[in-house]
Amino acid sequence: MSSLVHDTTNDNRLSDFNAQVRELGRDAAAGKDSLPNLAMAFARAVVDGVIDPAKDASGKDGAARVFDLYAQAEGKKAVHDRTEGGLKANVSKLRQIQNAASNPKWDFVDVLNRAHTIRQDYKRVDIDVKPAYAAFVDVAREQQKFDDALTDMQLADIVKKGESSKEVTLEGELKRIQKRVEKVISGELKDHTGAPLKDQSPELIQVSELIAQRLAALMTTKQDEEDEKALAEIMARRANRGALIEAHAA
Repeated sequence: MSSLVHDTTNDNRLSDFNAQVRELGRDAAAGKDSLPNLAMAFARAVVDGVIDPAKDASGKDGAARVFDLYAQAEGKKAVHDRTEGGLKANVSKLRQIQNAASNPKWDFVDVLNRAHTIRQDYKRVDIDVKPAYAAFVDVAREQQKFDDALTDMQLADIVKKGESSKEVTLEGELKRIQKRVEKVISGELKDHTGAPLKDQSPELIQVSELIAQRLAALMTTKQDEEDEKALAEIMARRANRGALIEAHAA
């Protein structure tokens, strides 16, 4: 791996990278989600030796210097609005990218590129994924636990939203399936070339209608069960009160 951390004389890559960081900051000020691109560019700069992760005379490491530049480019208001704790948290996240990218055991740029591709593939088939920057930071954290580059299977687990906090129900799964079927009917989904995946056949339309009917029936049954449960609880409370009254009278 080439390194320029000790000598950047007559090399424009650092100034080019800084210009890119400023541009991303300005994009963020305009409302764009620039942090994923910052993570990718920063990882490349660290891998190529353009950015030195070490602390400078002021005590700031590469991640701190780069995020400062990014935040300043967002504008004075953005810098002013950042609390000290918020700034440290953002630098800490970027430092995870730095730590993973500076390890020669793997090519972290390749790891991030694969994570990005997997995440985009999941989005195309309507699988819930983490926000891009959060996913990249999690990839960086996880990568540092291993001696070899993360596999595609490991990356797939990282970029997906966790199911632990989300209750899986029959109704929820049917709604998810119906949503995907409707996207195929409307042509919203795209294949790997970007071409729409569209099927408006009577059979597929019938599938969507049947799922909708089944969902309606399930929701009616669920409401009936909830009503019966509520009624049973009311009757139980009345019975308890009656027993207490009888006991008190005795």
